[in-house]
Amino acid sequence: MKRKLPQIIFTPRVGRRKNAKDKPFARYLTNGYFLFLAGIILGCIVSIFAKLPAFIGGSTRLTAILSKTQEFDFGGYLFECFAICMTSVAIVFVLGFTAAAAPVIYAVPVFRGIGFGVMMTEIYSAFDLKGALICLVAVIPYAAVTVVSICVLSMDAVLISASLTRFLFAGDVSGVNGTRLRAYFVKLIISSAAAALGTFVHCAGVKLLLPVM
Repeated sequence: MKRKLPQIIFTPRVGRRKNAKDKPFARYLTNGYFLFLAGIILGCIVSIFAKLPAFIGGSTRLTAILSKTQEFDFGGYLFECFAICMTSVAIVFVLGFTAAAAPVIYAVPVFRGIGFGVMMTEIYSAFDLKGALICLVAVIPYAAVTVVSICVLSMDAVLISASLTRFLFAGDVSGVNGTRLRAYFVKLIISSAAAALGTFVHCAGVKLLLPVM
């Protein structure tokens, strides 16, 4: 029986596992999400031994805001974080229209994970135990929503990229159709909304923490 559930994860085969319907969250513990987690771990490890560019982690401004050496502009900071998230979403979306782009698409959650790993490590280093609270309130929810915003789109990007590859090299047009493209644009809207939600949660968490810093 053909699955009717939209393929919003990297590996639809997970849905065929025994008792998968009884464990819906198990569907999210697949490729892109593990890659994102691996990126976080790698970012934490690397940031301990090397000083990475500030744009990778984005924690330099956040550290300045929380240490009150820089004024917190909610709107400006929200726009900046949203732009970073949407850049990742846009990269995945464009790569979907590129033949044989799957390896690069899979690299996006790794890169974003590295950024969050660097951010959490630097915040913890700057604020000690308070850094753990900052990560719990303002960074981890942000990371969780961000990975969803990327992975919602990534499966479709990989499928469309594979379809274009078959079309270019084998003349197979079965995978290139209007229905799939319309679904892809719907996923872009969902991913953009998730990115907006993630950045708002992050900025709200930062504003909530400021009085106790």
